[in-house]
Amino acid sequence: MILPLLQLCILQSVAVAVAVAVAVAGASNNPTLYSMLAADPGSIKEEESLLLLSFKASVTGDPLGALETWRNGSSPCTNSWRGITCGADGFVSSVNLTGLQLSGLFSPNTISDLRHLTSLDLSNNLFTGPLPPSFCRNITILNLFNNSFSGPIPPALGNSTSLVRISLYSNSLSGSIPPALGSLHNLEYLALSFNQLNGSLPITVLANCTKLTTLALSLNGFSGPLPPQIGRLTNLQNLWLDHNYFSGLIPAELGNLTRLYLLQLDTNNLTGSIPPSLGQLTSLTGLLSLSINQLSEYDKSTRVDTKGDFYSVGIVLLEMLTKKRSTNPLFNTMGFNFSMWVSDAYPNRTFYILDS
Repeated sequence: MILPLLQLCILQSVAVAVAVAVAVAGASNNPTLYSMLAADPGSIKEEESLLLLSFKASVTGDPLGALETWRNGSSPCTNSWRGITCGADGFVSSVNLTGLQLSGLFSPNTISDLRHLTSLDLSNNLFTGPLPPSFCRNITILNLFNNSFSGPIPPALGNSTSLVRISLYSNSLSGSIPPALGSLHNLEYLALSFNQLNGSLPITVLANCTKLTTLALSLNGFSGPLPPQIGRLTNLQNLWLDHNYFSGLIPAELGNLTRLYLLQLDTNNLTGSIPPSLGQLTSLTGLLSLSINQLSEYDKSTRVDTKGDFYSVGIVLLEMLTKKRSTNPLFNTMGFNFSMWVSDAYPNRTFYILDS
């Protein structure tokens, strides 16, 4: 009886060992499961320290000594490294090094690989070179603006599906907006202005990132038409598309963006008339700028003349509903508005507004 019982125990042990081996093998294709099986909290914290120290090593300029507290043999959480915030679980959750005059490369396999990181702010520094090819999946806030980063926006950024805010403006980024960013269904803020980006607006972003409240693409090299899908971004409050090379008509679907507070489309190659649907933008009380285009409401030289026929139904509706005057100094200094323009342009005629 003892021998069969011993054999049974051996068989059970082998079965358990095989099951664990299968689980670990399967987990190799599942990073989350693999980390649960293969990494204990202590090893993860040690990994965090190594990643942060690796980032420090890539910093070539630190005139303010901002990273002096980042020392080998100490802990970023228990020893209060500057700019580091840790969660209740003891893992690094935020890195904020904004405005510290840091310079160097943002090397891969450093901060961007922190597993529990939710917020990264390296803005207002002097970093150069390309962005890391990927960021951790848990990150929600990515502020890298006002640096000198170059190269493309990494498509793998679309894998960080928890992102709510991406602010990359005022860099030297080039290439197009990766369609993969359309996977960021939680994205509310996308600021890419003041770069060297080009190409057309990706339909995936316009169709899928419906939580966007701010889309800032000013001062780039974007071209092509404004897709009608832009009308799906019904939560937009601020839309900056000025100083690009967009062409074609202003889509009537812009009238669906009834929460818009600010709309800048100036300094493009837009043609045709201002669609009357823009008269639905009753929240547009911040700024409206459509000048320096090829719109039929404006003289092609973009010169405003109080005698010129540059008003259309679209502009009338915009002035009436938004209660905004022209930004041209001629109108401001003379106190002109639409009704005064009519009287001045046609002094000897009587006008009737007919509503059919």
